[in-house]
Amino acid sequence: MKTGLKFYSAILVLTLATTLSNQAAVIPGVNVISVSSEYVSGRDQRRGTNVVSSIGLFGDVHTTDPTGNMWMTAATATNANAFANAFLVFDLGATHTINRLKVWNYNGITTGAASAAGVHTAAISYSADNVTYTTNIPSANFNAAPLLFTNYPQEIDMGAVSARYVKLNVQTIYSTTTTSNRVGLAKVQFIDDTVPPTVLLATRNISAN
Repeated sequence: MKTGLKFYSAILVLTLATTLSNQAAVIPGVNVISVSSEYVSGRDQRRGTNVVSSIGLFGDVHTTDPTGNMWMTAATATNANAFANAFLVFDLGATHTINRLKVWNYNGITTGAASAAGVHTAAISYSADNVTYTTNIPSANFNAAPLLFTNYPQEIDMGAVSARYVKLNVQTIYSTTTTSNRVGLAKVQFIDDTVPPTVLLATRNISAN
């Protein structure tokens, strides 16, 4: 009976290891190193770095509170089509294969200029040195956020490019009014299919004992 338990445990461990090695991983340690502008007013800090943090993200569910959880351009960026000058530059820390972007559009429940500030289309380019960029997707379509506390990530195929830097240039936003010219984004993750995920927590030890 003890031998059978050991065999069963070995099968479980082997199955778990095989499953993990076949899954993709989120590239860790990504930073936003350049941003067109960002909204800061007292404790309400909608900085570019918020898009690569885990704050406000619960699994794949994102909060509707933009304060400290999302990025938005500055309050002064209100001139006509100001959103078209908005950009974010990401540094992955090292050269990686980028298979997909996983994005959560701006999900803030607010009024006025921010109410439809989500990115509608954007050009996505990549670089090895943050000097010379190659446009990978001339005009990527971003899904509108539901403006609800819910699961709504979108994956954008990057074609397995090899890069360290990625730049997102906003082209259009969801607002159609002439007075809404600010833009925002909630989260961006970079997926590398060549790297297995890391197990951070095991709730039960599988052993023969």
